[in-house]
Amino acid sequence: MNKILGKLVAQKDCPEILVGQVDIQSYSISVEIDPDDCSVESATSLAEKIITSLKQYDQIARNIINRDLLETYNSDGTEKNQTGCDESGENIQNSKLSPGEFQKLFTLKSVGICGDNCVDILYDTDNLFAGHSVYVTSFEGVDFSGASAQLFDLESDV
Repeated sequence: MNKILGKLVAQKDCPEILVGQVDIQSYSISVEIDPDDCSVESATSLAEKIITSLKQYDQIARNIINRDLLETYNSDGTEKNQTGCDESGENIQNSKLSPGEFQKLFTLKSVGICGDNCVDILYDTDNLFAGHSVYVTSFEGVDFSGASAQLFDLESDV
């Protein structure tokens, strides 16, 4: 049992990958650690750093989502992805969102670690992007200065 990450178990179909669930702040998130080409201890250490400062990294990741995806949402999403019907059957179309409004619509779901330098933070988008989730990825460990946000269709991976 890890003091910070809790109980980590080997993934059934890929036993070198460790998975667990962490309850921290108002989140219950999954954690996945793939040592890749480093030691389990190095990958676990990176996961501990991220989880210990999750509030800080969550805010950094949300700022990156704003930087990389807000304009896309406001130019495309309000017309293509968010037109629908309300309970009465009337067509609705969401208006453009401010950065603060946009950030609040993302739900932190998981943290993934690959090796000793790759961090993925996954957010559910509440269908903002036609069912796609958003990953914020840093290839420099805890340094998110070069990190980026990208859309990912979880359905196509299953």
